[in-house]
Amino acid sequence: MNMAKYDDFQKLDIRVGKIIEVENFLEARKPSYKLKIEPVPKRELRLRTVKI
Repeated sequence: MNMAKYDDFQKLDIRVGKIIEVENFLEARKPSYKLKIEPVPKRELRLRTVKI
């Protein structure tokens, strides 16, 4: 396995946010949650889906 280089990390888009609301995503095939996230710095709320 190769080590990651600094250039590899520069390609990432990492963002920070505050989770406002979590609900079960029952329509998903695998167990998932719908997350309502408030980005920091504050902008519009975003809806994301995560799988466990």
